[in-house]
Amino acid sequence: MNPHSACSILNRLFFHGVGEGHFYAAQTHSVSETGNVRKLKPSASIGMLTNGGVTAAEYVKILEDGAYSVVFQDGAIAYIECTFHGNTLDSYRFFYIPSPFDTEHIVELPSDIPLADWLRMVLEDRGALCLKSVGALRFDCVRGLPADVHEPHPVSHLTMITGDCRIPIRGPLQISAFLHFIFDNFQRSARPCWLQFSSYLAFDTSEVTITPEESAVFHINWESL
Repeated sequence: MNPHSACSILNRLFFHGVGEGHFYAAQTHSVSETGNVRKLKPSASIGMLTNGGVTAAEYVKILEDGAYSVVFQDGAIAYIECTFHGNTLDSYRFFYIPSPFDTEHIVELPSDIPLADWLRMVLEDRGALCLKSVGALRFDCVRGLPADVHEPHPVSHLTMITGDCRIPIRGPLQISAFLHFIFDNFQRSARPCWLQFSSYLAFDTSEVTITPEESAVFHINWESL
């Protein structure tokens, strides 16, 4: 799929979801081009974050900076950033970050206060009592790294709990697969909204990047979405 078409579909999905009340907020995505390289992302980049998850302060800063693709009604954040060579997906960073604040504080958000400002007030008022232990899930596709048996770094992988945990994936995870993963497992109430757009984000899933050594250990054989 052309990255510009994918960008258009993502923007339609997210802002339709905001209008329908499925999402709290969304950022406009765009495609920048340098020669044959095309990068699809929201205006602000999320970066790497800390290993295993985000602190309350990091989470609030993400909200303030608009460094997200969409914020769900429970405060969870999804982030999509992809690089294409022409129309071929080359690399990506996908985040799913559950809110580190108890859901009750998200539900209590006054209609006239931005979420980041409200959560800062909650944090100042209640401190650690408003927090819960959560992690973050990050899907990456990184090419061209040297092999390192001591610090394995599969081309396509899932990072969770700690930055040292990189679970190999059969091949590059497509945008549609990442969103299916979110809406099937964490945001089921918004799944009908996603399914209206899912068929328009179909990419080729034939590329295999996993090595024989990686396929011999625990890995994700994800190729159908």
